[in-house]
Amino acid sequence: MQRCFTKIYATPDERPSPPDALWALESSLDVQWAHAIAPNARIVLVEAASSSLDDRKSAIALATTPARPVQASSS
Repeated sequence: MQRCFTKIYATPDERPSPPDALWALESSLDVQWAHAIAPNARIVLVEAASSSLDDRKSAIALATTPARPVQASSS
C-alpha cells in the first residue's frame, strides 16, 4: 500500500529544522486542505531548512526534481 503523505527535509543532514510555529501552522493547513480536496492523492511535503529565500528556493528545487508540483505554498 502506498503512503498518502511523505515529509522530506531539505536540510544538509536531512533532519528537521528548528520549529517555527507560524510556518508549521501554514504547512499543516496546506496539507490538511490538500488531503480534504483529494483524499487519495499522494502528498509530499518538502520542508525548507529555514524561512530564508535561499533555503526556500533549495526546497522548491528539491520538490520539483523529478516531480512536478501541483501546489506550492510559501505564504
